[in-house]
Amino acid sequence: MHQMSADEVVSEATDLHRRWPKLDTEEKRKIVESITEKITLKGDEIDITFWNSRSSEELTKRQRNLSDS
Repeated sequence: MHQMSADEVVSEATDLHRRWPKLDTEEKRKIVESITEKITLKGDEIDITFWNSRSSEELTKRQRNLSDS
């Protein structure tokens, strides 16, 4: 499996950051759900556990597919 370089990951993150304000709520929700394993609320604290089992390439492909739909 092809691993993305650090430069590719940064490029994809920069692209997502640039496009984020233009995405609708549903697109944003899908992206957040695709990278989040669990969100726990405890009083005033929020604990977010991100998925780490997927490669960055898989996440990037999924993010692209979500934004193309």
